[in-house]
Amino acid sequence: MAAAEAGWLGVAFHAAALAYYAYVDHVLTDGMGRVHLAINLDPDDPEILRWRNGIPYYFTFWNLILHQIYFTCCCIDNVSECIPIHGPIKLQRTARTLRRIMLSSILFPSAMLVVVNFWAMALYDPSMMFVQYLYSGPAWVNHACHTFVLPIVLLEMYLRATTEEPWGKGTHKTLLILHAFNLAYGITGAMSVVLRGCWPYPFLDMLSKGEILLFYAYIHITSTLGLWLQNRLVNNIRGKGTQGGPPKPSLKKKIL
Repeated sequence: MAAAEAGWLGVAFHAAALAYYAYVDHVLTDGMGRVHLAINLDPDDPEILRWRNGIPYYFTFWNLILHQIYFTCCCIDNVSECIPIHGPIKLQRTARTLRRIMLSSILFPSAMLVVVNFWAMALYDPSMMFVQYLYSGPAWVNHACHTFVLPIVLLEMYLRATTEEPWGKGTHKTLLILHAFNLAYGITGAMSVVLRGCWPYPFLDMLSKGEILLFYAYIHITSTLGLWLQNRLVNNIRGKGTQGGPPKPSLKKKIL
C-alpha cells in the first residue's frame, strides 16, 4: 500500500511537470504570432522571420523537448508501477530505460548550459540572443525557458538519487551520450547556415570559423563539467542517505 501511494505521488509530480511544460509551449506558440505587435514591427520583418523560423535550431527548444520527453517517460513508468498492466510491457521498460539514461547523461548538463549561457549573453547584449522578443511577453515565460528548468531538474535528481542507482554508473556511457547530443546540436546549427543562410543566434554570425569551433568546443567542455558536477551531487546525496551503512547481520544469522 505504501509503495502504491508513493507511486501515485510520483505520478502527480511528473504529470504536473509535464502539464507545466505543455502550458509553456502553448503560451510561447501563442505569443510568437503576436510578438511583432508588442515591438512595433511588421510581421514579415526579416528579423522577426529569422527568429520564428529559427525555433528548431535553438538550444532552449532542444532542452524543453528533452524535459517533455523525460517527464512523459516518468509518467508512463509511474503508472506502470501503480496499475499492473500486462499488455504494453515493452513500452514500460523502454520508458523506464529512456528516462534513466536521460537523467544520468544529458538532462542536467543541458539545463545548466541553457541557464548559464542565456543569462550571461542576455546581460552582455540582449540582441545577440533575441532576448527582446522574449521580454515582450510575460516575464514568467522567459524564466520558464531559461531559469526554472534547472531547479526542476535538481529536484528530480534529488528524488531519484534517494531511490535508485544512476544509470551507467562507473562507465563512460553517459559521457558518450552527452557528447553525441552536443555533436547533433552542432550539426543542426551548421544545417541552419546551409538551409537559412545564417546561424541560429546573431552572435554566431559575428564569429570567424575558428571562433565558432572554439564555441562548440566550449559547449562540450562545459557540459562535461556539468556531468561531473551532477555525479558529485548525486553521490553526495546517496552518501548522506547511507551514512549509517548497511545493517549489521545479527549473531543468529551468523550462526545459521
